[in-house]
Amino acid sequence: MSDNLNDPSTNFKTKPTTKANRKANESSSVPPYFTAGDETIDKLLNGGIPTGYVIEISGGSATGKTNLLMNLAITVQLPREFGGLGKWKFEWEQKKPCSK
Repeated sequence: MSDNLNDPSTNFKTKPTTKANRKANESSSVPPYFTAGDETIDKLLNGGIPTGYVIEISGGSATGKTNLLMNLAITVQLPREFGGLGKWKFEWEQKKPCSK
């Protein structure tokens, strides 16, 4: 999976959520990041997957997007001492291109 990180067709974008959601995250004990389950990805993202943001992951076919998301669905549930968020929930939406 790490080989795809240098692929320019795979993009990681973060979009902040509302100010109210960010303030709620800042005031609670939610860590600012959780592990991606891969040291290389965590280093590239300066600590891991940021919390309190909507993250868009896009890229070409077979670049590892689904594998990354399935991995995140597991790592987010790890105990905090292992880089997870404990019992927090992780959701993703997969959109397919429109056909003509």
